[in-house]
Amino acid sequence: MKTQTIFWVIAAAALLLVVFSGFFERRQAARKNLDRPGWISWPLMQVLGVIAMVVAAVLALKG
Repeated sequence: MKTQTIFWVIAAAALLLVVFSGFFERRQAARKNLDRPGWISWPLMQVLGVIAMVVAAVLALKG
């Protein structure tokens, strides 16, 4: 498998992380029991996913 393909797969996985973390962040914000905070900072996961996606896409385009 070429290196460029691996970077595109990593970028796609990071995009999935961004989408899922957005979904779970919205779900956490709309919870009924506000005394039960989550273990994961979903906005942080979104930011890290976007950074990973951009870095992987740039490396894939660089080639």
